[in-house]
Order: sequence, then C-alpha cells, then structure tokens
Amino acid sequence: GEWFRYHHLFRDFLINQVKKQYSNEDIKEYHKHGSEYFYSNNLFEEAIYHSVKSDNIKLIVKIFEQNKYELLSKDKFNILWKWLKLIPEEIITKELHLLFTRTLLHDTKADYIAMQNDLVVARKLLGESTNTSKQKKQLLAEYHAVHCCLSYISGNIQETIDHYENAFKLLSKNQLYFIDVALSYGAFAINSSCRPDEAITSVNNYLKDLPASYTFSRMRGIMILSLVYSFQGSLKEIVKLSRQAQPVFNKNNQWVSLAYANYFLSETNYQWNELDNVIKYIDQVEEHKYAGRPHWILNCLYTKAFTLQAKGNYEELELTILNLNTFAKDYGLGPFYMMVKTCEVELALRQNNIEKALKISKGINFEVYPPVFYFFIPQLTYIKLLLSMDDIISTDEAADRLEKLIEFGRTTFRQNLLIQALPLQSLICVRKGNEEKANILIEEALTIAEPGGFIRTFLDLGKPMEKLLMSVYKTNPDNIYLNRILREFKKEKQNISPQVIIDKKTGLSENLSAREIELLYLVAKGLRNREIADKLNLSTISIKKYLSNIYLKLDVGNRVLALSKARDLGLISTI
Repeated sequence: GEWFRYHHLFRDFLINQVKKQYSNEDIKEYHKHGSEYFYSNNLFEEAIYHSVKSDNIKLIVKIFEQNKYELLSKDKFNILWKWLKLIPEEIITKELHLLFTRTLLHDTKADYIAMQNDLVVARKLLGESTNTSKQKKQLLAEYHAVHCCLSYISGNIQETIDHYENAFKLLSKNQLYFIDVALSYGAFAINSSCRPDEAITSVNNYLKDLPASYTFSRMRGIMILSLVYSFQGSLKEIVKLSRQAQPVFNKNNQWVSLAYANYFLSETNYQWNELDNVIKYIDQVEEHKYAGRPHWILNCLYTKAFTLQAKGNYEELELTILNLNTFAKDYGLGPFYMMVKTCEVELALRQNNIEKALKISKGINFEVYPPVFYFFIPQLTYIKLLLSMDDIISTDEAADRLEKLIEFGRTTFRQNLLIQALPLQSLICVRKGNEEKANILIEEALTIAEPGGFIRTFLDLGKPMEKLLMSVYKTNPDNIYLNRILREFKKEKQNISPQVIIDKKTGLSENLSAREIELLYLVAKGLRNREIADKLNLSTISIKKYLSNIYLKLDVGNRVLALSKARDLGLISTI
C-alpha cells in the first residue's frame, strides 16, 4: 500500500471540535499557551502564528528583536518574509521592529515604492514612540540606515550621505546588517560626489576594523567594495575581490552574496569577450535563484542572454528569455517585468530586428531605475531604439537624452555609464557628419575603458564602431588597447550587433524608418493627425514633421500620393 499524510485534515477536524466546545476567550488563551510553548522550543514560525491568534503582540516583537539581526546578517531574508506574511498589516504598521524589518527587506526585491510608504509610517511612529531612549536610538539608527538606500535610489546624493553619517553615529555592533546597508549606499553616494578614493577608503577602513569572526559582514564589505569599483569601471579589482569572496559564500551557503560575486565574474568575462567563461558562473546562481535577490538574478540572466546571442546560440537564448519572463512573473513586480522587456528590446536591436524591438517596446518604461552598478543600462537601450527609427526627430531626441545621461555620468563619477554612453554618442556624431567630435568622444571612451580592458562595449556596436575605430587607428596605430579591440572585431564570426541602427545616414531616401511606416499605416486606416498623435503618444507638431519627412523621402506632395507610392513600393500593404 501507499502512505498518505492526513495530518492537515486531522488538524482541521480538531480546530472545528475546539470551536464547538470552547469559547473564543478560551481558544485565545490556548493559542497564547501554544505561542509560549513554541517560542521556548525555538519554533518561531509556529510561535508567531499562535501569537497572532492570541493577540500576543509583545512576543511577536520579541521574536523579531532577538532574531532579525542574525537572520539579516546571514542573508536569511526568506525566513523573515515568511514570518511577516503571518502578521496582519495593522500589527506591522504599529510596531517599529517589524516595520523596519520589512522596510529593509523591500530593498531585496527592489520595491522602492513600498519602501518609501513604510518609511513615511515609520517616521510618524518614531515621533510617537514611547520606547526607552536606548531602544529609540536603536530604531532611529535603523531608520537612517534604510533611508540611505531610498535616498540614493531617488538620486538625493547629499541626503544619502547625511543619513549615512547619522546611521554610523547611532548603530551598535549587533546591528551589523544595517551597518552594511548604510555603508554601501553611503560609499556609493561619496563616489557619486566625485570622491572615488574616499569611497574606497571608507569601505577599506571598515573592513580593517572588523573582527575576524564577523565573516558575513567581512564578505559583504568585500562585495560593497566591488560595487564601488563597478562604478569606476575597475574590472580587474572586481574580479580579484569576487574570487576572494566566492569560496566563502559557497562554504556558508550564502546565496544572496554569491549572486553578487558570480554576477561580477560573469559580466567581467563578458566585457573581456571571454565568453566561454561566462555561463558557468551564472548556472551556479540559477540553481539557487529563488534564494537570492531577484534584481541580481535578473542581471545575471541578462548577461547570459547577451552571451548566448554573441555566441549565436539562439535555441538556448530563447529558453533564457522564457526563464527571465517566468522569474519576473513569479515575483509579480511591475518593475522587474519592465526590465525583462527592456532586455528583450536590446536583444532584438542587436539582431537588427527593428520591427520586433518596436513591438516589444510598446508600453515599456525604460526609466524604472536610475543607472547604478549593473552593466546593462535600459536608458541606453531606449536611445538605441530611437536611433533605429532612422529619422531626424528621433535622432535628435536620442542625442538630447544621451547628452543628459553623459552629463549625469560625469557629475556623479559613473565611469561604467560613460564607458557605454560615449561610444554611442560618437556614432551619433558620425551620423550627423561631425567626424571631428566623433573622434574626440571615442578617444575619451577608450581612455576611460582601457584600465578595465572593456571589449564587448565596442563589439556590441558592430561595424559602425569598427569603422570609427579604424579611422582612429590610422592616426594612432601603436595604441595597444585599440589594436586589441580591432583584433577582437576580426574574430567575430557573426555580426549581430545593432549596426543598422547607427550606420544609416539621415539623408532622405525611399527607405522609410519603422516609425514612418507605422505612421503611414495609421494614415491608411483613415486616422487624422490628432488621432495618430494620441495613438503614438506624440504631439501633432511631431506628426506633421514626420509626414513632411515622408513626403520628401517619397518625393510626393500630400498624404494621398504618399500612400499610393508606399503601396507601389511594397512599404505598406493595400488596405
């Protein structure tokens, strides 16, 4: 015969019998005794369940107060999330220990709207708190530590530094994870204030003073240092630190931190165009993807997707895209879904599949998060998408957006952003016929990228970039780094980068852009300018400019003749 587990049915039967024989007050008392029994036996999940049933709020708070610091320090976020899901919202929002735990955990899912909402409630509770001065100091320290994260993500650099300094004045040694959070975002903010050496020093000093027994904090500190180096584009330093930390993370089953280390190892190998070394790091992360921070898992999978595409492994690439979508849906957070779709747009652009890229991009927000330490930057994908439309208006918008992004990179010392943005800007200059400025920009990009040994940043821009680098080579043939990049271009077996996006000139011809064809299709359906503008989320002025460009390209004088010629050329089907 087979063995079946009926304990849950037996439990339900007993609960029904208890409800029939005892009053609500008696049942609540039994739950209270149960909560204390389970607590005394370190069965905290059961203790919280019975505490909720008996309104034993003090015991719930006690469990969190005694356990949250160790669980956070060991990356046991899932346990804390599980506990919090047992507790009604009205209890969490009245107890600071519970609220700060959840507020901090929002960072693990990159849910900064929820974090902001919880911090507003927490600030009010702190003002009304009747805790002792010691407890209030502890909770205020946690408030400043968590606020470091939100302020930084919101782009408030000085505010981040202020919270970081306040947190370090108040935090005690047992609040290790909160210390690490404050340190990380404080160091990022210092780096963004164009003080990169000070940012590195602040983390190194912290590591120097840590006792040898604080293994988890030490490893987390090493990864914070890696993150700061990622802003600076220092790939060699990142690899050295990640290799140092990886064995420790493996030994301690520290999957969250292991994802950091393996992401950097895989991305660095990708940037160095050592593609055969990339997948092994990501496969290890995928084995434990639901134990890590989803944002880092997604970025590992983006790197895997770009690697598979670069190697021409399209069958596995499709599977990876499916895994990305499934993973994002499992977490049910809109920003993750947006990021995955942005990655799909980037992949389509690199395959020169402009129609697919435009289709995927509809309704997608490319500004979900500001550019941080990840190498994949959605804002740059949107700029490439604009360039793929191959018309004056879109090109000008792309140039304006890129100029602002580069200014942001310069003022906040985000070298990782500049390394990718400057080559793109140089190609826009080529498109506009400004060869001199293009050479200045690409030489600056090479200067910033050379210490890190970036290769794929240039390869992924395809033949237009190779052509531009060849023109630089003619005046500087002894540049070792430039020669290495050009050799890698020659090794590329299949050029699947977005060369069509940037290689076309803005001179008018019969080759309409994807956006212009889309607009013509709407005209053919009988839509007026205002209706087309609403559908494409543009102004009527932009629609008129598009139509003028179409008339010039097709050498016609009005929309009727434009539709007729477009059909004759097979640009749109007969309606």
